[in-house]
Amino acid sequence: MPKCVRCGYCCRVDLCPYGKWNEETGACTHLEVQVATPKFTLYRCGIYAQIVAEDRDFASPGFGRGCPFEYNEDRRELLSQHTWFDLWGHLT
Repeated sequence: MPKCVRCGYCCRVDLCPYGKWNEETGACTHLEVQVATPKFTLYRCGIYAQIVAEDRDFASPGFGRGCPFEYNEDRRELLSQHTWFDLWGHLT
């Protein structure tokens, strides 16, 4: 599975069991901007720590395990414009 680059795509097309849909934004209400630079924006789950504390067995590709969306154009565009070196400091 391709590595997660925190493009936020997964939380805009599908919800995990903890997700809540926001009709206005067209994304999960818990999706937050982690880093916004003039070059790119990276996202994170706003309740990640809560989920992990409550459910240690919960697994989600959106939590950095990889991208299960083969046709994720957001990921493809992010990686075409920036190297892993550009993103790496923000992905940890």
